[in-house]
Amino acid sequence: MVSLLRTIHQFRGDKLLELVTLTEKKRVSPTNGPGWIYGEERSSLNSPERTARKFKNMIYELRTYQVVPGKMKNLNDRFANITLPLFKKHNMKVIGFWETAIGEATTTELVYLLAFEDLGHYQRAWDAFIADPEWQAAKRLTEIGGPLVNVASSKILEPTDYSPLQ
Repeated sequence: MVSLLRTIHQFRGDKLLELVTLTEKKRVSPTNGPGWIYGEERSSLNSPERTARKFKNMIYELRTYQVVPGKMKNLNDRFANITLPLFKKHNMKVIGFWETAIGEATTTELVYLLAFEDLGHYQRAWDAFIADPEWQAAKRLTEIGGPLVNVASSKILEPTDYSPLQ
């Protein structure tokens, strides 16, 4: 049985680390893409009840970037001038961006939230964004001096019934 399974993608420089245990798996998106893959369910942490459920509301993706020290301005400039217009082009709704002000990683953490109609919308939007030649060229150009992000993580969130944001 093929199930939709969740994985967390983390990056160290340009190296992708996948934190999930599967025996047979098929990648759906290129690196830097969303945190979902299709494959045979092999881990109790990724049981179908936890990962292949139907969502009744919009879903949200919470992305957290651990930014290379000294590169926060470069990353913010790339989001403001390049990434946000591309998100709009690919129908990716931005809820907001935040920098950690108090707590760990106050100078090196950027967090943002995106909204999607469903998992299909999420997958299609990220696939199109990652494949966009404009994004690929901009990423290469803005990372000539090295990567801007050390570690990136992604979570898919579903609002509770009592959440004001549905």
